[in-house]
Amino acid sequence: MQRVARASVARAGTPETDTALVARLRGGDGDVLTAIMREHTPTLLGIARLIVLDQDLAQDVVQDVFIALWTHRETLALTGTLGGYLARAVRNRGISVVRHERAEQRTSEAHVSLWVPLTPTRQSTSVEAAEVSVAVRRALDELPARCREIFLMHRSAGLGYPAIAEMLGITTETVHTQMYRATRRLVEAVRALE
Repeated sequence: MQRVARASVARAGTPETDTALVARLRGGDGDVLTAIMREHTPTLLGIARLIVLDQDLAQDVVQDVFIALWTHRETLALTGTLGGYLARAVRNRGISVVRHERAEQRTSEAHVSLWVPLTPTRQSTSVEAAEVSVAVRRALDELPARCREIFLMHRSAGLGYPAIAEMLGITTETVHTQMYRATRRLVEAVRALE
């Protein structure tokens, strides 16, 4: 069976051949997926590396695309070649990962700007530090429950956005949005003391 799959992929590139491969993939033929991966991985890794600029992250992007291909094989609809479809999927996934990384970096920078004023300096007094601590605690308590939960999971438990999203059954974008809202409110609470 695997020999047939390799031969089919070797002649891939035409919509007719790719349609036959996708039909076999829809039927749950894991050998076809393996053959598709062998054929397309080197090219897809090159595309992903150009976008995410990191070898390990590029491998994760390509792996995610193949997992999605297998997971959604029954609803897969090709409008061109399989190679073109996979290249677009890797490009889109890579761009999404880069955007997420940038957003997480911006949020992290906002967290630093929030917590830096909380670090006592020689000029600050314990009274000022206590005021800041009370303001932050009050602002945390006033956050909506889910927003507070996400913020504490990230800041106190040290969980990353994907882990939080998986645990709560939400998207990483939702986690990012809630973290942004929480951080903004806490920064506003600290600035109100100035």
